[in-house]
Amino acid sequence: MLFTFNGANFYNLNQRKHLYILIIGLLLYVIEIVTAKNCDPSEIIYEYTPCDQNGERWRIALPKSHLIQCENLPPPKSGVNCWTYSLGSGQRYEDLKKWPNGFTVENYEDASEHFFQTQLQLTKEECSSASGWIIQSGEIRYQPTACISKLSISLHLVQTGYIEFYYKMPKNSRGIVSTVDVRNEQCQSYGSQLAALFRKDEDDITANGDWKIKRLDLKRGQNLITWTIANNRELTTLADIIYIAKIDVVGLPYTSSCSKCPSGTFSASKGSSLCQACGANYFSKPGATSCARCPDNQYSDTKSATCITKPPCEKFDFYPVYGRCQDGKQTIDYASIQPAVCQDALPASYTKPSTEHSHICHRCSPGTERTPDGVCEFCAEGLYSNGTKCERCPPKMRPNYGYYITNWEKLPVIADTSCEYATFEENKECRIKPSWVPLSDRIESATSRDKGIAMEISFNVTSGFYNPIMQENSKLSLDNPVATFSLDAETICQDESCTLYIVQEIIDKGRFFRFLGVYNGSLSRQILSYPIYHNGNSRFIIAFMRSGAATGNDAISDKATLYSVNMTNVGDAQHKLPKGGADSCLPCPSMDNIGRCHPCPAGQYIDSKQNLCIKCPSGTRLNRTSNQIGSESCIKCGINMESIDGVECAFSGKLELPDNSEPSSKPMKFDLSPLKNKPLIAEGIKVFAREGNSYFHSFNVSLFGEGVKCNEKGDQGFVFAKTMDEKPNEESEVLFCRSTAVPLNNENQTEKAVYVSSFVIGRKLASVTRDRNFKGFSLSDKDLEYDTMTQERRPIDVHFYFESLPSHVRSCSNGTVGIVTTRCEPTATNEPQVRLPRSCPDGTCNGCMFHIIVETSLACPVCDTTDFQEIRGECINGKQQVHYIPSKHCVLSGAQSKEKTEMCTSSNGLKLLLILATILIGFLILIIFVFYQRNKSLEYRYSRIVEGHEPEEMETCGLESDDEDLEDDDSNNARVYFGRKKNDYVVGVTKTGVPNFVNGIKKNSGGAGEEAKFLSDETESV
Repeated sequence: MLFTFNGANFYNLNQRKHLYILIIGLLLYVIEIVTAKNCDPSEIIYEYTPCDQNGERWRIALPKSHLIQCENLPPPKSGVNCWTYSLGSGQRYEDLKKWPNGFTVENYEDASEHFFQTQLQLTKEECSSASGWIIQSGEIRYQPTACISKLSISLHLVQTGYIEFYYKMPKNSRGIVSTVDVRNEQCQSYGSQLAALFRKDEDDITANGDWKIKRLDLKRGQNLITWTIANNRELTTLADIIYIAKIDVVGLPYTSSCSKCPSGTFSASKGSSLCQACGANYFSKPGATSCARCPDNQYSDTKSATCITKPPCEKFDFYPVYGRCQDGKQTIDYASIQPAVCQDALPASYTKPSTEHSHICHRCSPGTERTPDGVCEFCAEGLYSNGTKCERCPPKMRPNYGYYITNWEKLPVIADTSCEYATFEENKECRIKPSWVPLSDRIESATSRDKGIAMEISFNVTSGFYNPIMQENSKLSLDNPVATFSLDAETICQDESCTLYIVQEIIDKGRFFRFLGVYNGSLSRQILSYPIYHNGNSRFIIAFMRSGAATGNDAISDKATLYSVNMTNVGDAQHKLPKGGADSCLPCPSMDNIGRCHPCPAGQYIDSKQNLCIKCPSGTRLNRTSNQIGSESCIKCGINMESIDGVECAFSGKLELPDNSEPSSKPMKFDLSPLKNKPLIAEGIKVFAREGNSYFHSFNVSLFGEGVKCNEKGDQGFVFAKTMDEKPNEESEVLFCRSTAVPLNNENQTEKAVYVSSFVIGRKLASVTRDRNFKGFSLSDKDLEYDTMTQERRPIDVHFYFESLPSHVRSCSNGTVGIVTTRCEPTATNEPQVRLPRSCPDGTCNGCMFHIIVETSLACPVCDTTDFQEIRGECINGKQQVHYIPSKHCVLSGAQSKEKTEMCTSSNGLKLLLILATILIGFLILIIFVFYQRNKSLEYRYSRIVEGHEPEEMETCGLESDDEDLEDDDSNNARVYFGRKKNDYVVGVTKTGVPNFVNGIKKNSGGAGEEAKFLSDETESV
């Protein structure tokens, strides 16, 4: 009873509970109906459900906040595949077969290329889609081309986002000019000029070795990203390829589906944002959740879509392993190159050689000798060896320490080998071992079936270098190196795309790289030598890439061979301790008690016969890159170059050259020293990019040896990064340099342009002459702009030739050379006008000869005392202006180039002239006075006679004493009126009618007739 009653009560309570729940549910429903609303898109979020049994998941919409209810939620959507990946509001571009929507490529001609006169003339094919930006092996790649290549990506972002590049620059990217520009929907550039894609900052993420990730922020709306590439073909090779493995874009409309993982990758987890790569000997198809293993008779590389059947073994699949040398003989075994991917059981397979016994040992490397254990070890300090036995140097001789490697029975203790993939972006270890194979007398790059491989061998010099004959505290440079790195090398290649890199890694508060040499195509056996001017910890890397390796299509028959590798003057400079072994003994004129050799004074060489230091002859300099032994160590200076201290040949600025236009004329004298402090900078034609930044080439020259800067310059944020960062200021010891200038329009930048892709044209001045030919190079009339001038109108030019430098460009068999022509322009009296020739407005027409013209009056011949006329002005207030008028084709210099004012002074000639003029004037005045007095007397007497007022008696003769010279001496014809002839007395004349007495005889005085006769005679006398 009790049980029944209790059960009834329990039943009633349960009913009440359900009733209460129902009432509460109804109340909540009413409240929900009342509070529900139409939500904005910003209040809605989307989530994906877990994968169901069909491999699908659903995309559902939910309110962003649990406090609101949305009645306009979109229905769930199905069809999203699992075992794929998605970036949500982003998209990844990888494993491409064609250009995606919004991606475009345009290749167009570089305007500067029109002025190159090489055999490879530009054609339409060179600007086709087969070069520049292309899709290859699923990646976006840039292959060097003579054209400018532009990659454009058009994106519409619904929210602020970014674009992320997963890229790899070539090892030697100095020849590449890369600019990136982002424009908004009004086609206006924004951001930080976005040439900063390759700027060095902390935002760059090193993903895997040389691979980097760069993110660029984008704004909401339409965005156009353009990546424009141009290259300096003097600095680039076919192997200098830019790789873009994938591009991620975030900020796009939310994706409604996931992308399948590409072949060779898989995604095992749900909602992955990336796919994992399959390992070696595994493969996968698109959209795989795991990788499948290859069959036993097949193999695959990492991230492979298929497996490859293992081929029959060949001879190159095996290499010799040399045993220890005993009694001059050794054993040789053979091993397989790893990874071993050939089948030796096939009938056509090459059989691995059997062990060889009693093989004659190869001689040890110089500086080493065989120990009783059969191992080659360095000689002790003070000893030397040619590879057989260590011996002590004779007196007054010093050991020549270094690493001299000629024995390749095994890898030297200072050497390491490795390899790396040039095209693979994942964290993949190169499994080729050994990558360089020792072959007793040489070492060769391994022959591998793997693709996209760079074989590397490195030599470590942890101690640095020490040169005992170098002057203390002398500055290290290419002309004054501390050591020399050289190798005897050879390459055999299928085409020009194979590359041999020789790089010095400098380990000094960081890692810096200096390219010593880059060689393309087959290289005949030769010794390659490079001066070393860093005496710290260094590593020398020799890397070989086979033909087609940059694109993953290696020619497996290509190989590189090293016969010897030498590094001189190895040692600790701080403690003056040598390292390594000595291959020979060298004379030392000055040696202290402990056997240390001291250098000769600057500019002196060592006479090996006398063991003395002797100064280099006048007009020569000491070649400090040599062993400085013998007179042949002194190099003759170039034409019109001088050497004062025997160390450097320099141009003083003054020279005397013959006048080629007039052989019989005197030599012309030049004084170019005022150009020493003048900046000589020329700019080439500007190449305008259709989007992004324009660029031009800037040339910087010095004629007097003070050097110019030849490195990247600009705001630190805009220095283009390279995979291998170079030592700062390493190219400061140059005289002729070209850089690519990229103007920046950002108002916040202090620099007008950034200077990248520096190219050294000349390091040393070789000759100053009017000759137009120099070591295989020639200046034509077109180069000098003579083709439009007559012979008489040609200007006076002086040519500065710089030492030629080796070039990897095949068409430049004589290397590259820089030439500066200083042109006499008398009217250019201000700053020199530095320009490029009109026929080659980019500085070169063939990529081998670079030419600059400097027009200035400073380049004109200087007048001497016979070449100008002195003109003096009017004397005013005791002062006068003195002017100098030069003759044709010369200019005045010094004090003669200016007008000057002098005090007025009379010369001796002028004084004599004034005295003579004064005497002459006085004499003329005297004559005039005498004639005046005479005429006056005669006039008086004549008037008296005419008037008849003659005195009654003559008191004096009719003729005065002054008139005696007027008497006629002819005694026969002359008549005497006022006296008598010889011995007669002269009497006076009485009045008319009064008789005169002559000799006591009375005579009648003349009458009127006699008076008329007198007048007649008087008139005749007058």
